[in-house]
Amino acid sequence: MPVNTITAEFSVSGPLDQNAINNLAAKGATLLINVRPDNECAGQTNDTALAAMAEKAGLTYAFIPVTSGDYPDDKIAAFASVLASCDGAVHGLCRTGTRAAHLWALAKCKAGVNKVWLQQQLVQAGIDVAPLLANCEPLNNKKAAA
Repeated sequence: MPVNTITAEFSVSGPLDQNAINNLAAKGATLLINVRPDNECAGQTNDTALAAMAEKAGLTYAFIPVTSGDYPDDKIAAFASVLASCDGAVHGLCRTGTRAAHLWALAKCKAGVNKVWLQQQLVQAGIDVAPLLANCEPLNNKKAAA
């Protein structure tokens, strides 16, 4: 699965194997955030296995499962908290990378990062922003970048 770079400090993808996780670590990633619920599809790598692969690669790991298009405030806050605790590049994964990208943008949006800038980052990365718009209302449009 190809890695989709949103910013220099945040990328997303679909499912990853140990080699792909090792490559992320070699390229500077320090945190892997899995937002895909266990048992979403038959044969997917579960949370426990991904945590072990991340640890083997020397990455911090977080599991914040969300279903497609459903971004409750507690999940956005959890994602923001994990991002804030990380000193380095972050990689988010789900089935395609879209949910991870949306949670990143929503967390940044709630922190006051400009909505237009966030949308530009997602569009440039080929991420659909339509589901994001309804959830990104409480904004402070004074900050330009993350």
